[in-house]
Amino acid sequence: MHLIKVRLAKLEGCLRDCVAVAKHPQNTAQRSGITRYDEWYIISLTFTIKIITLLFGVHAFNAFQAAAPGSGSLEVWNRWDSPAYLNIARHGYTSTGPDRVQLVMLPLYPFCVHAFAVIARNYLVSAFVVSGVAAAVAAVLLYKLTRLDNSRATALKAVWLMLIFPSSFFLHIAYAESLFLALAIGCLYAARSDRWMLSGITGALAAMTRINGLILIPALATEAIQQFISSRKWRSQWLWALAPLGGFAAYLFANYTTTGDALAFLSIQHENWHKSLDWPWRAIHGSFDLIRFGRPNEASIRGLEESLFIVLGLACSVAAWLTMRPAYASWMTLNWILFTSVGFILCIPRYTLVMFPIYILLAHIARYRICAAIITTWCLLSSGLLIALFVRGWWVS
Repeated sequence: MHLIKVRLAKLEGCLRDCVAVAKHPQNTAQRSGITRYDEWYIISLTFTIKIITLLFGVHAFNAFQAAAPGSGSLEVWNRWDSPAYLNIARHGYTSTGPDRVQLVMLPLYPFCVHAFAVIARNYLVSAFVVSGVAAAVAAVLLYKLTRLDNSRATALKAVWLMLIFPSSFFLHIAYAESLFLALAIGCLYAARSDRWMLSGITGALAAMTRINGLILIPALATEAIQQFISSRKWRSQWLWALAPLGGFAAYLFANYTTTGDALAFLSIQHENWHKSLDWPWRAIHGSFDLIRFGRPNEASIRGLEESLFIVLGLACSVAAWLTMRPAYASWMTLNWILFTSVGFILCIPRYTLVMFPIYILLAHIARYRICAAIITTWCLLSSGLLIALFVRGWWVS
């Protein structure tokens, strides 16, 4: 009897939608047109910001180096993790020599760079293209995901805040952040849109890009539970929530075929970066200590900046549980715990970049003009500082 009532309710809803479209077809077409316009606007905005960011980095490098105009090039962006990703794209993994440490980087991003380099014949340019396309896809998907529960204005603000976030320049250079963000948002958007097979596939690809792709499993399970509570009916397609395990298994297989040890990346991580699991409060305490006792640059970047993003991530995780879907809140919380449960804090501004519900929360706060001005000013000034330091080869995240 309950099943019949559910079917009748769905039929009634479909009939109402058909009547509404029949009465006002122009409204449906108008909404579709606005959506397409917004998507092209977002794509254009993403690539415009990418070009400005890359050129600003070259300009900042020249300014700080007291170099002659034009002596800098886009190579100034090839810092820290970027050379490692490009080397994997060229040569793959190795079990010997100094390049052995690159096994800690997951394979999907360098594979995409390698695939495009077949056409471009330049690995750095290929990385810029792959990251740029992925950033545009992430921005459009964030807009679509936000629109499921919020207004058009809020969705556009969320995208804008993602693109100007202090560490957002990592979306445009030879780092895996943009690809991972696109896949993670796409995974949850597909689940919200009841396309669970697509959600599983994108989740598996995310787990081949960054290790925290595994956090999509509890996030998707939370979404499935919420859908089960609403429908009171089990659906086998929810099992696609386990697909990220397959993506991570592919990475373990790469470890095994390279070194003979499927968990080789763990020992490499510990040997070279002294990273191991620990209680979050110990690492957080160490970051706050750097503010008081570290050298000025260390206190400012590894102390103050890292601590600021730790607090931001924690505050937004709590806010997500109070105001957003449980799937988003679990994604936020588990990422935050993963980032802080290490021997010492490192890269939190960059890691926070993939905690995309932050942008939706900030977009709600930015409804008030004074709040929008404060958030935008902080993002732009912080981004300029981090870019200038990064292109000089200083550690920022």
